[in-house]
Amino acid sequence: MQMSDEHVSQKERTEQESSLCWPEMMATLDYVCCKVAEQYNLYSQGQARKPAIIETISKYTCVACIDKALRTKDYQRVDNMYSELHRFACSILVEELYDKFSKNGYSVGITTEEEIKYGKIDVFIIPSIYGLSLHSKRVEIGVEVKSGASLSLSQLFRYMIDNEHRWLVLWRIRNQQVLLFNGAESRDLIALFAKTVISRANRLLLNQELSCKHGSQHSNWVPSQDQLKETFNDFSKGLIKTLPSVVNTIFRRFEIEVNEFAGKQ
Repeated sequence: MQMSDEHVSQKERTEQESSLCWPEMMATLDYVCCKVAEQYNLYSQGQARKPAIIETISKYTCVACIDKALRTKDYQRVDNMYSELHRFACSILVEELYDKFSKNGYSVGITTEEEIKYGKIDVFIIPSIYGLSLHSKRVEIGVEVKSGASLSLSQLFRYMIDNEHRWLVLWRIRNQQVLLFNGAESRDLIALFAKTVISRANRLLLNQELSCKHGSQHSNWVPSQDQLKETFNDFSKGLIKTLPSVVNTIFRRFEIEVNEFAGKQ
């Protein structure tokens, strides 16, 4: 989809964005991400860093703050304790899933840090036959593992926006929650999110003078020993309590999707 770099009114942009169908909206989202990447030199291995661009644009309503965040490329570091708990949970979950599926006669492909269009999913499950993973776009289940208390709606939307048939399981271990989302069920909300990102990216690209009085929103918070111990204890209890639930949730959803897909063949 070709877009002009000339200034257009807010009303014209709103009318244009509200009339977009889903493929056009995705093409427009890709376009503005590429334009932002070009303006701020945001590339990784020759590809526009679309996940980081969308996350930053959706985080701030002030385009001057977005400009500062994209220019500084200042990304908050995570304490090794949190990253190690996350890695451990993903590792445990993968083996539990393989055991569950194999005992019930299913052959599946399970990967970690699976690259999708707008990010990386912690754990990704699809059917497989003779060792070949079948990316049918009809039977895909992603799992986002949260070992801490943080939560990003933008991240969840990014993981469903490129495939409305994908199911996303959110495993919030410390909160002892297992939540299930589907792109089709959240289509209207995801569309609203995409339109917001497109509109805000256009404001960023068209604005020649960017300045504001907002201070830096980056936090240099460092957890104390007591906080790390509390995190570990909550994580341990939450993992033991919710591991069977997350495995069963994934398995039941997979079974339903595979049976429905087979019935349509």
